[in-house]
Amino acid sequence: MLDGYLAPTEQQRLGYINWLHVYAKDRCKIPVRMAELVDIYAHCRAFNVYGTLVRYETDTLYDVFEPTYIRPALLLDENLGHLIFGNTVWSELGGQISNETDALTLYFREQGLLNQPTFLRPAHYSSLFLSDEEFSSHSLPHRKIHTYRNDKQLWSITEFLSIHEGVDVIADSADPIPITGDERKRMLFSYIVKNTKKVAIGPLEYCGNSSPAVPCYGDPTLSEHYAERDLKTRLMPASVKGQRRPELSEAATDKLQSQLAQVAASRKRVRVEDKENTDGVVPGKVKKRRLSADQRLALSIQN
Repeated sequence: MLDGYLAPTEQQRLGYINWLHVYAKDRCKIPVRMAELVDIYAHCRAFNVYGTLVRYETDTLYDVFEPTYIRPALLLDENLGHLIFGNTVWSELGGQISNETDALTLYFREQGLLNQPTFLRPAHYSSLFLSDEEFSSHSLPHRKIHTYRNDKQLWSITEFLSIHEGVDVIADSADPIPITGDERKRMLFSYIVKNTKKVAIGPLEYCGNSSPAVPCYGDPTLSEHYAERDLKTRLMPASVKGQRRPELSEAATDKLQSQLAQVAASRKRVRVEDKENTDGVVPGKVKKRRLSADQRLALSIQN
């Protein structure tokens, strides 16, 4: 809070990035067995003669998938685990068998797709879900996030592999366009918060605009100007409709001065405590505060 206005700090805004898995991040932490799939995926690509990333036809391209991320959905009585893994593997992993009457399963059955092979790496999943340590340990490996633009921004832990082989086809295709360098840097969540006045994403970005906060009586964090204005407002008689609000009486003025002295003493104690708590800490650069219109007027009258 500054001068009676409440707003999230830069550090609080940056904290939201921990709630994002991939979007607007430079890299991300993922479980070991998922990182292995990312590395296998990366090994299956190469640049063709047109400079476009394509897959090696001789290598199997597996889906990069970690079921722990959708654990709540897979634990439902009516789940789609049998469609993701296939009935045999799903049963071997101890998945919850549903009655398979959902619309998607019925469609797969009508199209004869229930027994089709998946693109999951065989025997890669020794257990359906990872333990908390395996899934959220601080020592998890990092992998780079790739950024593209098509109709919208695309952020992915795997590179896009084109299936096109000819220049003419590529020119007319809807392949996502890679975003790299400074352009990508300016799209990162941390860059937007630290270096621009734009909003990134999340509740603190769209609902965290500064708003007036009602101070409590004698709040020592208020500046002298706002503290006096707050106390003066509390001492003023109620306004009468159609009339100007009356000035403070002599008794009220004396009371105001007494209260201001108490607030000043409280503010001094807070500053002493802050100094004691920050001994040995090198302070950052302090911005010069601009005077409000009221403060400028008061100074001009005094001079």
